[in-house]
Amino acid sequence: MRRSAIVAALTGAALFSTTTAIEAQPRPPASAPPRCFSAHDWAGSRSTNDHSMYIRVRGRDIYRIDFVGGCPGVSWPGNHIVSVFRGGDEVCSPLDLDLKVSDGHGIASACIVSRITPIPYAEVAAMPRKLLP
Repeated sequence: MRRSAIVAALTGAALFSTTTAIEAQPRPPASAPPRCFSAHDWAGSRSTNDHSMYIRVRGRDIYRIDFVGGCPGVSWPGNHIVSVFRGGDEVCSPLDLDLKVSDGHGIASACIVSRITPIPYAEVAAMPRKLLP
C-alpha cells in the first residue's frame, strides 16, 4: 500500500514538472498568418490583374486569392468585390468564398476561387506598396 502511494506521488510529480517545463518555454513568433480567418475581419483588397488579388485581414495579415480562369473586372478601378457567406463566416478553403465583381450598374460577374494562400510576414514587408490592400 505504502509503495503504491509513493509510486503515485512520484508519477504525479514527474507529470507536473514535465508540463511546467513545456509551458515555460517561449513560443516562436508566428512567421505567417493563420490558415483560417473570419470573413468579418476582411478589411480590404487589391488586384493588379484578373488572375489574383490580395486581401488584408485583421489589419496585419495578407492573403493571396487565386482565381480559376481569371476574374474579369477584379482589377478595374471603380469595381468592387461582392462576397456572400452562407452559414458561418470562417474562411479556410476556396469553397468558403463566393465572390463576384460588380461595377454597381449591372449583373455581378462570378469569380471562382482556386486557392487561398497566407503570405508570410517577411514577404509582406518586401512587397511593393501598390500590391498591398
